[in-house]
Amino acid sequence: MTDIEKDEALRAADEFVKIVSQHVFKIKKINAKLRITVSIGVSLFPESAMDRNGLLRSADYALYRAKEKRNCAVMYSSILDDLKFNVSSDLN
Repeated sequence: MTDIEKDEALRAADEFVKIVSQHVFKIKKINAKLRITVSIGVSLFPESAMDRNGLLRSADYALYRAKEKRNCAVMYSSILDDLKFNVSSDLN
């Protein structure tokens, strides 16, 4: 996904979340229907990290934030980005 823009990556992840949450999974052995939800963390090279391990850490951090919100996709942003956003929101 190196050439995909941030909004395209997040849009694809959001679409996946939507498709899975709308699908009814049928479990024939126990004659049951099941709906599930997913949370997705998205990180991009080189914006989120410069190597594979860094990308995984970034995606894991974004996934943790997505799980807090539940049933969504979240793009990685650094803690500094989060602090800048919170400070600017507090000032306004």
